[in-house]
Amino acid sequence: MGLVTWIGIYVYMIEDLLHYMDDAFTYDANPKLEYYALHYTHYPLKQCQLLTLWDDIGLPHELQKQVFGQCLYIIGFFVDLINMSFTMPAESKNDLINGIFEFIDMSSSHWCPLI
Repeated sequence: MGLVTWIGIYVYMIEDLLHYMDDAFTYDANPKLEYYALHYTHYPLKQCQLLTLWDDIGLPHELQKQVFGQCLYIIGFFVDLINMSFTMPAESKNDLINGIFEFIDMSSSHWCPLI
């Protein structure tokens, strides 16, 4: 995904394009939406540019992951631009806490090689 992001930034000229693992995201201050024919809907210009790049190189993408707005989930975190907050949902917090407790549990042997 790193090379695809590089192409998006330096060839397709998508400013401030970010990615984490297999998720790409950015912001777009321009309120005007562009029509993206393959999904029969409108998206911000930068998102249409990225989808066009993916189409040009044959990279599949899912309609349900093409979201935009002032409040949305990015890599599992809730980003709220209205309240300027970045939070982890309660279920994810509980999963993280339980995982930490399981990791540090000394009641039985949990020896595992680091890989």
